[in-house]
Amino acid sequence: MERDSAQLTKQRSGSTDVDVLRMDIEGAEAEALKGMENIRPKLAHIELHPTLLDQGEFDYLIDRFKSWNMEIVTAADDTKEFDFESLNDIPTDLDVGIELVLVNR
Repeated sequence: MERDSAQLTKQRSGSTDVDVLRMDIEGAEAEALKGMENIRPKLAHIELHPTLLDQGEFDYLIDRFKSWNMEIVTAADDTKEFDFESLNDIPTDLDVGIELVLVNR
């Protein structure tokens, strides 16, 4: 039987809290998170490619991050840091990979 890592974490520790969630999966972030419904990370490091996601997937990701009470610590690409005040400020048409570091506050 195949199990995802969130199920194994819950089974082993009795908790769905996750210290760090790291994803760099080129546009498959929404699909991956749908398979991890019960996790609640304290810190997330996500490489996000907004133009690889359709609007529904992008909205789902932002809503998931908000449901975890996540706030942006840093947001940057290879050349610069972005000054996003909140998750709502991330543009869907940004054609670069954004390294997002989010923390549960």
